[in-house]
Amino acid sequence: MKQRTKFGWYVFMGFMLIMALAVGACEKKESGTAPEPSSASKTGGSAAPFSQEGMASISDNPAFFASRDLVPSSAPVKDLDALIRPILVKLFGGAKLIEEVNSPVTERDGEVILNSMKYSVKLLLDGPAGDELHQALKQDAHFSSTPRLGAKPVHGRKKVAMSLSKSTSRSGYSLVLSLDLVNQFIEIRSYKLGSKYDRLM
Repeated sequence: MKQRTKFGWYVFMGFMLIMALAVGACEKKESGTAPEPSSASKTGGSAAPFSQEGMASISDNPAFFASRDLVPSSAPVKDLDALIRPILVKLFGGAKLIEEVNSPVTERDGEVILNSMKYSVKLLLDGPAGDELHQALKQDAHFSSTPRLGAKPVHGRKKVAMSLSKSTSRSGYSLVLSLDLVNQFIEIRSYKLGSKYDRLM
């Protein structure tokens, strides 16, 4: 009887030794070799190469994909949107109305802005984009240059601006379009007609 008990004790101890060795081998395997870093950690923490869903190129504007497209609420903005947005879509692959102001604003020099709007476009804006937009508005939508800013776009380090006019069945418009190259939006201001800036001095 003693011999059987001793034999059982040896079997039990042998089993425990095998289990201890197996556990030790697993722990060594887990801690000994670091796993291959994921593609996300190799690219700085993000698995996607672009910052907004839907972006497909480094020339895409992240703000466009993050913006909500507004529906024009006033008649003048609806009129201008129908004229300008197709040109923006054609040139820049997409355009969203991100801001609309319909309350008149009087500037320091007495000029009155009747309406203003801001657009975010799909492609990033640069200086040459201002020249392309100016040309397209004149050729495709038959806008005319005005003396306010001159016949050609005015280029600055952070902005490209142009002045244009257009008459529709609803109204006449005196506009200043500005491409903000820093914040990446296009602003359009519609001025009260009859300004001294729209007349040749």
